[in-house]
Amino acid sequence: MIRLKLYLVGILLLFVKLHAYSQAPSELSLSRAWELTLANYPLFAEDQAQIKAASYQKQLIQHQFLPQLQLQLQNTYGSYAGSIGSFFPLPGIFNVSASPAELTGSPHAMTNLYGSLLMDWEIYAFGRRGKQLEAASIQEQAYKSRYHASQIKVRSEISSRYLDILYNQVNVEWAHRNADRMQEILALAKSLAEAGLKPGADTLFALSAYQQAVGEGENWQGKAFESRTALSEFMAFPTDTLSFSTTSYLTPTEANLFTAPDSVSNHPYLITLQHEVSRAHVQRQLTRRNLFPSLSLLGGISTRGSGYSAGGIGEQWSAGFGNRADNYLVGIGLTWNLTSVYNNRLENKLAEQNTHISQSRYKTQALKLHTTLRAIEKRLSEQQKQLISTKSAVHSARQAYALYMTRYESGLISMTELLQLQLLLQQAERSEIEAFHQFWNQVILKAEFTGDFSYLSTHF
Repeated sequence: MIRLKLYLVGILLLFVKLHAYSQAPSELSLSRAWELTLANYPLFAEDQAQIKAASYQKQLIQHQFLPQLQLQLQNTYGSYAGSIGSFFPLPGIFNVSASPAELTGSPHAMTNLYGSLLMDWEIYAFGRRGKQLEAASIQEQAYKSRYHASQIKVRSEISSRYLDILYNQVNVEWAHRNADRMQEILALAKSLAEAGLKPGADTLFALSAYQQAVGEGENWQGKAFESRTALSEFMAFPTDTLSFSTTSYLTPTEANLFTAPDSVSNHPYLITLQHEVSRAHVQRQLTRRNLFPSLSLLGGISTRGSGYSAGGIGEQWSAGFGNRADNYLVGIGLTWNLTSVYNNRLENKLAEQNTHISQSRYKTQALKLHTTLRAIEKRLSEQQKQLISTKSAVHSARQAYALYMTRYESGLISMTELLQLQLLLQQAERSEIEAFHQFWNQVILKAEFTGDFSYLSTHF
């Protein structure tokens, strides 16, 4: 019986542990945040759709290299009063009417059959098709580069919001430490005041400082919640049940954060603009070639039937299938839009200006990447020195605070002096947090401008 009870107690404890484990918030790494964003953010679905659309456009242009076939079938019923002469009812179609002398009898209605199959194969267009295909290929590559550029931009934004959560959480911990210290000072002031060793006003001073520290912690707690909500916008995933480790925030690992400016030459930001320059150049060449005609190979077959015969007029609906005449026609056609001669001059000037615009955008972006990257690297070099100094300052301030806490307890200093020292310690710790905040912002900018997020992914 005792064994059974022990067995049941063990099973109960196991379930309690499993339940507690299942309810524990899982820790979200920066790499996992990137994965969730890439999988759920709608912007990437739009970029992927643009890539597919560009691929379909490329296939459509390739299909235009093939002969164009047009099929026409009709069976009509109407009068047959003819008129001598011929005309072009539509471009590419001609009609010749028979002589009314060949028709006998009254102009009763009759059925007519007509069917044709026409092939129009543009065999030479002065390279226009090839340039259109080249422009479509460049556009497809541009959308792919834009997709990679969007990934880098969003990854940088996610990194910034992720580190904002850590920054706010570190400040929450800093506020709690301050509150704990002020609570310790308050308890000491009460005990000394009750013993008659310190005035009661010291208790009020300590209480006021303690309440301010608690309020500061609540303020940072609200900012931490706000930053969590901002991150969930990109991930399309709630962050309330997730935990974030702040251990790595104040302890950056040793790494080479300095890269030569030439490393940005293959950055997707620049590659996207380079594709725009190439496409504008090809579009200008295509505009020039639009001035020339196109040469086509034409071929067609047709069959034509009429309800009129030597025996008279067939008024049945199927009578048009009789008296059929089959014909074929082959030839070469030249198409030249003469009115485009003047318009082509303007289109060429427009394409030239579009090329200049694309080139200017590329040069501006390249200059921005190179100069900003050099500035970031110089700032990171100085910030790394600042981090060492602030850590040393915090360590010294904490040692001094511990000593002066003992001096206050011994009655050697006043409450005002102790609170001033506590304030100096708070400022030293805040300076360290702000220094790391600026350092990580520069690391994110450098990762975006180089396209290399490996340091952030391994550290967080």
